[in-house]
Amino acid sequence: MTEMIPTEINGRWTLLLPEHRAVRPEWPYWEAQRLAAMAHVIGPGDVVYDIGAEEGDFPALWASWGADVVLFEPNERVWPNIRAIFEANRLTHRLKGAHIGFAGPESRHSLSKLPQEWPEAAFGPIIGDHGFCNLSERPDLDVVTIDECWRDLGAPRPTVITMDVEGAEFEVIQGAFETLRDVRPKVFVSIHQEFARDMYGMRDVTGAIVTYMGAHDYDAEHICTDHESHWKFTPREEV
Repeated sequence: MTEMIPTEINGRWTLLLPEHRAVRPEWPYWEAQRLAAMAHVIGPGDVVYDIGAEEGDFPALWASWGADVVLFEPNERVWPNIRAIFEANRLTHRLKGAHIGFAGPESRHSLSKLPQEWPEAAFGPIIGDHGFCNLSERPDLDVVTIDECWRDLGAPRPTVITMDVEGAEFEVIQGAFETLRDVRPKVFVSIHQEFARDMYGMRDVTGAIVTYMGAHDYDAEHICTDHESHWKFTPREEV
């Protein structure tokens, strides 16, 4: 059994994480400004759609704050890590959707319902060298739109959307047209300008997202830039 180690994140929150994840030296400061901004927004009663859950430590953090989570992660190899973190921290009851695949601008799947329990892939070994999957590189994997998750596939409506998707940010947000119009969640986007340019041909993905969100009556706030650029979008009626 993999040892789960208490890990202090930004000097504010503690999670049990697998050893390979817990030993990361960046935890005292990793995305501190982004997490502080999110801590002001996410809490009990929220439903967070986390697009690009990776190993599950950040979605587990949202769950520890009292939010329910719907997780999107295309890499099957990382789902055992996600399950281990949620189970070790007794947060499994917060899982309200699990999609092994991408969120994107158009559907490519045969789902009739978004699973609300651990997928079969989550019952494998915990590994640290799991790699990554990118929407532009894996046309074989399922794609759902954010809109259809709550409209057609049984997931709860999001109150918060957060994404870290290695350049596919504009692809994801285009699949949330009805969500932005009708549901009005707060949205956090971590923008990878170079990946968006190289993989999706977008010369100014930040400008495209700010313009798109503005057209849906969202105000943009640049939180910070560290290894990527972090933005918060708030419905204008809440500003």
